[in-house]
Amino acid sequence: MGKLDQYASQEKPHFSSGWLTVPKARHHIVEKVRHVEAGRVDQMQLGLDLHDLRNLLELSPLDDVYNVDKTGLFWKALPDRTLASERLSGGKVAKEWLSAVFGCIVSGTHKLLGPRCFKSVNVHNLTMEWRANKKA
Repeated sequence: MGKLDQYASQEKPHFSSGWLTVPKARHHIVEKVRHVEAGRVDQMQLGLDLHDLRNLLELSPLDDVYNVDKTGLFWKALPDRTLASERLSGGKVAKEWLSAVFGCIVSGTHKLLGPRCFKSVNVHNLTMEWRANKKA
């Protein structure tokens, strides 16, 4: 990382974590979990399913194999952890979310042209960005 000319001759400052650690200890502030919504995954069944999937993929040409995944962004949800001096009650988790789908083909020969949900909309006129990366 470069330095600005007026600071080039000065030594880099050293910071401690005391500015946050000391007040946290003084007021008994610790990290607390607010909401817990988690599921368990059966690791044994997952291993068996992956083995079956690998066997199936070995029989398919690379032009027919896509990897697609969906993720969600709960844009109104509060963080599930916070710093507090006392126990916090939970609350209803905001369920408003935005989903995003990512995908690629193993061979790299096919590029998806755009999101199907916007087939009647010019994506370039929206206040969003649609990008594809052929090297990904």
